[in-house]
Amino acid sequence: MTTSSPMRKRLIRGAAAGVAVLSVALTAACGGSDSGTAADGSKLTTITLATPFPDGTPGAIPNWLGEKLGYFKDEGLNVKVVSLAGQPAQAVGLVSAGKADLVNSVPDTIIVPSAKGQDLGLKWVFTPYQAPSTSIVVAEDSPIQSAKDLAGKKVSMSALGAPFETFARANVKADGADGDSIKPVAMPVAAAMAQLQNGAVDAIVANNSEIAVSAPAAGVKVRTLPLPTSVAQTFAAGFLVRDDASKAQMDAYGKYLKAYMEAAVFAQTNPEAAVRMNWEKYPASKPKNVSEDAALAQGKAALLATVSQFKKGTNGQWGYLAPERWDADIAYLGLTGKIADPSKLYDNSLLAAANDFDEAAVVKQAQEWKN
Repeated sequence: MTTSSPMRKRLIRGAAAGVAVLSVALTAACGGSDSGTAADGSKLTTITLATPFPDGTPGAIPNWLGEKLGYFKDEGLNVKVVSLAGQPAQAVGLVSAGKADLVNSVPDTIIVPSAKGQDLGLKWVFTPYQAPSTSIVVAEDSPIQSAKDLAGKKVSMSALGAPFETFARANVKADGADGDSIKPVAMPVAAAMAQLQNGAVDAIVANNSEIAVSAPAAGVKVRTLPLPTSVAQTFAAGFLVRDDASKAQMDAYGKYLKAYMEAAVFAQTNPEAAVRMNWEKYPASKPKNVSEDAALAQGKAALLATVSQFKKGTNGQWGYLAPERWDADIAYLGLTGKIADPSKLYDNSLLAAANDFDEAAVVKQAQEWKN
């Protein structure tokens, strides 16, 4: 185990607070056994995923869908998903503290501390994305054509700072204007849509899944600004684990990532079935005061805005990022030269396991699924 840095100690304290708030009983030793049994009669291995997404978030469906489809049991896994909605630092802290096995987080999580010489004891193992999952949108009839036109303009985001403010400023700078000149405004995406329509704000930066739901719901037609090349080379959230994870734990994580990708392919193929299963597991996720068709359309839009972005890497594998992609993300954060060896940030050893499934068989299963 690595020595705790001040940053890691703060994450551990945050993890403890998060557990207290949720009153969640997590196993002290992750990757342990559970009383359930796999198809071969062996005990299931329990792993815990910490996530900053609220329960039932359509874009997060692949996190747990393997449970419903039997993929987890096929891999001998019992997966617990712990949601710390809107608390990414606390979710990361659970893993840093050894109270969870994996966490959904952005690459900034390890890039920024590493550039400051801080060791969180974490490593990046997988992302299904090959591009950012965040966009900047303007009203369809706006005169703004590219990010540089946002200089001096009001840009709405759900929260100031990283990742949204960082993303907006980086786009403007990469497009040749002064990123520091934008005027960030914090408000929920749904509220921002009305402000965009009446001209109170000039643009919105948000996750694609939020835009996909909020714009139609508000009756606002939006246009997505093109990404400057340097920003397009960055990537979105993935999975981090402790860098002192044992071989047995890593094997279990590889099996989870396989089931995760099977679930993602299923959701890409049959989003309606995935959304209906999400409603069954999380009834509160079903939109209220709208028709069944409208609720389904919203759920599918949010889900597809996420899983349609899942792409294979240049080597044909899900999850592969060429080393230069890490260099691009480090440059995007303005930290070029601050990390001596970027390859120490990530571990590609689970990619083979994550890709070890019959994609055609999953597509067939999804096509034939009866809702």
